[in-house]
Amino acid sequence: MISEIILGIVWMIFLLYLTRLIKKSRERVYDPFGFRQIVTCKMSCENCGAIWNKLFKRGDFIFKPVYECPTCKKGNVMITEILCLETKIKTKDELKYEKLVEKWK
Repeated sequence: MISEIILGIVWMIFLLYLTRLIKKSRERVYDPFGFRQIVTCKMSCENCGAIWNKLFKRGDFIFKPVYECPTCKKGNVMITEILCLETKIKTKDELKYEKLVEKWK
């Protein structure tokens, strides 16, 4: 009886540990040099040539018609390019330094 209770507690601890591992594996991984990648889509109208940008979503592909053009009301807006941009992530120390610099200006 007692051994079954202890075995049940050990299994519960093990399952909690596994769920934490799965949760950590789904977190975003950042580059060790402090860069983050953002995937965007460049869209343009077939008729008037107006250009827009939007964030990439699963299922987007080149030459996908997205919606009707709001400027000319005639052509379709299509995805023409898919770009991957890298941005620098600022650390807490860099943000503190920038605040100090702004304060003393």
